[in-house]
Parts: sequence; C-alpha cells; structure tokens
Amino acid sequence: MQFDGVRDNQKITFAYGHAYRMVMGSQTERENFLREFEQRPHTVIVARDGGLISSLSVWENLILPVDYQGIKREKAITEVYNLLALCGLSEPTATQLIQRMPAELTLFEKRLVSFVRAMLVEPESLVWDMPYDGLAAGEVDSMVGLQSLFHLRFPLRISVTLCFGNRMPDSMDD
Repeated sequence: MQFDGVRDNQKITFAYGHAYRMVMGSQTERENFLREFEQRPHTVIVARDGGLISSLSVWENLILPVDYQGIKREKAITEVYNLLALCGLSEPTATQLIQRMPAELTLFEKRLVSFVRAMLVEPESLVWDMPYDGLAAGEVDSMVGLQSLFHLRFPLRISVTLCFGNRMPDSMDD
C-alpha cells in the first residue's frame, strides 16, 4: 500500500510501514506540505505547538476527537493512561497532566498530548511538524522515542517528520 504526495512539483511516493524525514527548504514549502497532508483521510498532524484548544483542559482536548470518531469513552480512558504509561508517565503524573490547561504545559508536554490524541484515533499516517524545535536535548530524545512508539504500535502505518535544515537529531539516523 502506498500514497503519493507532491513536493516542488515532483511526485513522492510514501509506502506504508515506513518513517520518512523531510527537510523543508522554506516556511512556504512546509505550509504547502502540511496543507496537502491535512486533506488526506486518516492523517493526523502533531502540530509544532501541540494544536490544543486553549479553552479546553488537556482531558477535553484528548477526548474531543474520540467523541467525534465515535470511539467508546471507556476504551479511550484506559488507552490514555496506557499510552501515557508507555511514554514514561506514572498514573499520578498522568492524572495531573490531563487535569491541566494547555497554557500550563511545556512545549514538550503539548506535543506529548498531541501525540497521545493522535494515537487514540489510530491514524493511517502521522505527520510530525517540526517536533524538535524548541526542545532541550533530553526532550528531543523523548520525542524520538514517541516516534518509535508510533511504529511499534502501528508497524504498517506511515510517519513523516518535517524539519528545517540540520534540525534532525542524530538518533534519527539509520
């Protein structure tokens, strides 16, 4: 299985079961790439800023797409805690996190919540929009771990990581 995209008027084929890294040459190129992916069904973008709705709690941000997709809440509650545990959070820490508002979160926490929200809807493809920008070294390592977790959970899905220039961590090299 595969699907095609376009970059600089050239066709790019994305095959299922692979992780891709795309170095963006400009902000315009990034925006065009994201716009194209936004139109694809079953694609979720882990936004640079987390993409959370500021007037909703973290829990409400997590559950909103679950309700929209018709996923049972009971399953989602269990899955949220399971995913946060896989991301290294204890149950008390996870509970504290989901009770907070987006403005209270660090940039890494916002991206973590966005990732968990994406995992709840089991996307066919996941786009990471500049996931390393603004993070400390340890957080970058954790972000790389999240990307690996996506493919461990969904080995036949596609992930695409966008970055500018040399902002890709060494641990992403094959």
